[in-house]
Amino acid sequence: MGLRRALFAAALFTWAAPAALAQIEFWPVWSHQGALVGVGRELAVTTDGGVIIASSGAASGEVRALDALGQLRWSTPLPIPALAAARVEGVAVLTNGDVVALVHDGASPGASGGDYFVSRFSPSGVPIATTQYGGPSSDEAFAIAAHPSGGYVVAGNSWGGYGTPSTPGTFPAAFVARHDANGVELWVRRMESSSVYVGANAVVSTTQGEIRAYGWSLDWLDPYPRQAWFSLTSAGVVQTSALSGQQFGEHLWAYQASDGSIFTGGRWYPGNSTGAHLSRRTLQGVMTNLYLSGSLSGESAFYAAATSPLGGLYTWVKDDWNFSPALVGTVRYSTTGQVLWSQAAAGAVNAATPLPFNEIAISTAGAGGAVRRLSRGAVGTQGCAGQPNSTGAPAVLRLAGSASLSANALVPFASNLPPNVATLCAISRNAGFVAPFAGGQGTLCLAAPIGRSAPVTSSSAGLAAYRIDLTAMPTPLGPQAAQIGDTWRFQVWYRDTTGGGTTNLSSSVSVVVQ
Repeated sequence: MGLRRALFAAALFTWAAPAALAQIEFWPVWSHQGALVGVGRELAVTTDGGVIIASSGAASGEVRALDALGQLRWSTPLPIPALAAARVEGVAVLTNGDVVALVHDGASPGASGGDYFVSRFSPSGVPIATTQYGGPSSDEAFAIAAHPSGGYVVAGNSWGGYGTPSTPGTFPAAFVARHDANGVELWVRRMESSSVYVGANAVVSTTQGEIRAYGWSLDWLDPYPRQAWFSLTSAGVVQTSALSGQQFGEHLWAYQASDGSIFTGGRWYPGNSTGAHLSRRTLQGVMTNLYLSGSLSGESAFYAAATSPLGGLYTWVKDDWNFSPALVGTVRYSTTGQVLWSQAAAGAVNAATPLPFNEIAISTAGAGGAVRRLSRGAVGTQGCAGQPNSTGAPAVLRLAGSASLSANALVPFASNLPPNVATLCAISRNAGFVAPFAGGQGTLCLAAPIGRSAPVTSSSAGLAAYRIDLTAMPTPLGPQAAQIGDTWRFQVWYRDTTGGGTTNLSSSVSVVVQ
């Protein structure tokens, strides 16, 4: 990743053991696995709750679109330069529905000819163009974001000659480039300083069109870099900048919350150790510094996930030293920045992005990685329990999304299913009790009339999600529209071979339509 990684090769870090773990608040709705290229995965969200993932491996890449249930919509190769360090650095969905993926060629910092590339795809995945950008020296791009007026912005590091300098200075410098929806470069601003090197790792376009970039600056007399940030108008006029901040560390990501405030996460250098650091800035520029202390600490607070309707923020934290992820954790913050709980786990989260209804999509790195949709809590009321199946545990059915009729985004999802078995979701307004049901294991907790969803095969992780249309609920007499105040009940019937039976049933769940 160029200079920004090389600067920290000699630094030390520690990871404190987590304090008492709170109850896990995230439930897996679905998991999309298999055939993902490489390990550098970036996520974006479509307006209908689908997920875009961009990934790259040795001289190859891919952009893949999933729908709200994790089913593949399309997959298109992503052009990757044939250099060892070339990789995808970001993906975004533009206001016109086009998808843009950012790649930098991985040329050594300072080398002549290092550039970045943006590939554009139609909403259906048809390649439109791949455009090369950059100046006479190496230009590393690390972030891309859609702009509300159309097109996109890119931020990174320039080693000289790319764009118009904000003030005369030295290099490397940070840059922000503004492109229209056709990829035409509208302007490039280079944030230079006469006393420090500057770089940008993240960029956000606010709903008002303001562009804010975040990163680092380095004075060779300092032991560590310092956090840096700057803001520009949509036309590229520099409004404010802090190229040599008071805080040691660097910003690595940025996320705009629903209230308009911007969270940034990255490294923090207290003394001779490293830690994770989170900042919150209002649209007026008032900043609050938050730190991971007492519960979970590490080298980087990398990925903001989502704000909570109860206030505060969820973030993903991982040990990412020298590209060898060893530990990942989820941290829940209050509105005042207090760490409410933390959850550590094996593995590594490569990216996270918010979905509608306070849900989250994450991608996991490494061989066999996956894209997963997680729900914070669940909708509805749990009914009867399921019986243990061949996995040793009962299948559990929950409801994700929303019970709102106008949103029409209710998703039944089952976990702890046997892998790769046929399943269907039974649906009824009425409760019942039949045990055992149809000569299998488990208890049917619904009563006639009972409709059913289309069959779904469980994933290798034992997950299944089902398409439910509240305006056309399945019944034996044909589709029926749900009404506000209706109670609907759900239960999954699935193939299984345990206890002498050939089928089993999940727990049941009911919901009142709102």
